Amino acid sequence: MPRVLSAMDVKSLSYRACQLLILLIVGITPLAYVYVAGLLYFLLHGIHGRDLAYPNYPYGWKGVAFNIYTTWMLVEALWLPYHLYTFNRLRSRRQTAHAARDADERRTLLAKCLNAIGDASSIRKMIEGWFFETPIEQIRRGNVAEWAAWAFFDKEYTELNDLELEEVDEMVKETEQRIQYRLKDGYDKRVKCIRLTIDKMQMLHRPFIYYVTISIMHAIGHVFLRFLGFREASVTAKGNTTGTRQRYFYRPGSSSAKKLEDTRPIVFIHGIGIGFLHYMPLVARLPRDVDVFLLDWPHVSMRLAETVPSIEDTVSSLATILTRHNHTKACFIAHSLGTAAVSWMIHHRPDMVASTLFLDPIVFLLVHPAIAYNFVYRAPTTTTELLMHYFVSRELYIAHSLARHFNWSENVLFKEDLPKSEQHLVLLSSNDQIVPSQAVRQYLQNSNVELLWLEKTAHGALMFKQDALSVLQCKIEEACGLRA
Repeated sequence: MPRVLSAMDVKSLSYRACQLLILLIVGITPLAYVYVAGLLYFLLHGIHGRDLAYPNYPYGWKGVAFNIYTTWMLVEALWLPYHLYTFNRLRSRRQTAHAARDADERRTLLAKCLNAIGDASSIRKMIEGWFFETPIEQIRRGNVAEWAAWAFFDKEYTELNDLELEEVDEMVKETEQRIQYRLKDGYDKRVKCIRLTIDKMQMLHRPFIYYVTISIMHAIGHVFLRFLGFREASVTAKGNTTGTRQRYFYRPGSSSAKKLEDTRPIVFIHGIGIGFLHYMPLVARLPRDVDVFLLDWPHVSMRLAETVPSIEDTVSSLATILTRHNHTKACFIAHSLGTAAVSWMIHHRPDMVASTLFLDPIVFLLVHPAIAYNFVYRAPTTTTELLMHYFVSRELYIAHSLARHFNWSENVLFKEDLPKSEQHLVLLSSNDQIVPSQAVRQYLQNSNVELLWLEKTAHGALMFKQDALSVLQCKIEEACGLRA
């Protein structure tokens, strides 16, 4: 009687299949060097007395295939040193950046964070999480001070001046009071903590053909966007700090809807991945009665994009886009990392925010270590985690964007920051592998936020659930004034 595969067997098979796929991709680079070495050996062998003319050189379509393959292998051999050189340039720390500019702002931020986490037990677990689940009894005051120097100053502990050292000491004391536990004095160098923008940037090499494939997928996505009526445009932010233009896609609404005073345009910002292709099921459902703007973020779309737009440039670009098309407010929709841009708009241009829809948001409870740990530090144990680990979090340009430009204090959004006069919806997935969705759900209860909870749904899997998309479509129409 044949044995029936268990869930563990299927999981193991899918995990091994994923490992095999990654191995095949990784193996392209050493294959290229072996091929090029063999080619050089043949040429040198010919120079030392043999005829350089290859007697069995293929002609016709075989010759074309041979030339294409040889060119590909040469490109791959040259791509590795360039990729490593780029990594070496991008991994250096950028200038210190933090949303809290003075002692009062830092004290307020600490109080908000501790209040958001909750009781003493929850705060203890939060601290242990930042220290890779090290028991609180093993974490010393010096270790917490080192973490606080990063969390509230974006600095190494040794880079703090005397006044800042006093501040950190007060923060540690305040934390001890909140957790009702006196930390042991000293510093244990064996106890490591998560410090995203200071820790070493982690990257796994991938061959040039990988980026060619991604470019083809982006091209397919752009074809779909044109089919849906979108056209590409760009804008330069006022006071541009990076020297690059912000690209976006625009689809005008119907002329009849523009006559309605209460309708609002839609601005959508995608998350990490392959740009808009992953979001086509949602984009296709966006209402055609209002103007729709899709903000393009190539630096988190696995493209060769070193430039990461600053907060100031992004906010200015969004304001310029809306003003260019005669809008003063918009309904902002974003997924995952894209919700950071909505947080920036709420903090810097709340006058332009009419309503918001946060999908699998990363901006709430950023003081919780789950998002940083799950996306950057976690060793993969499941197929989904392995796919995310290699294909997303360890991709060079995404790793650079997060490890050197993701400052939690500038991205975090507390529930009291949400304008009470506007409509806000937060969609959470129960099986989210990145966002601590259950904790965020509990945190946002009893606030001016409408919660939409998706059972048995992973991060980003919303795009493949037609019933959830139908509900979301209705919510979007309400948010932009098309439905009462």
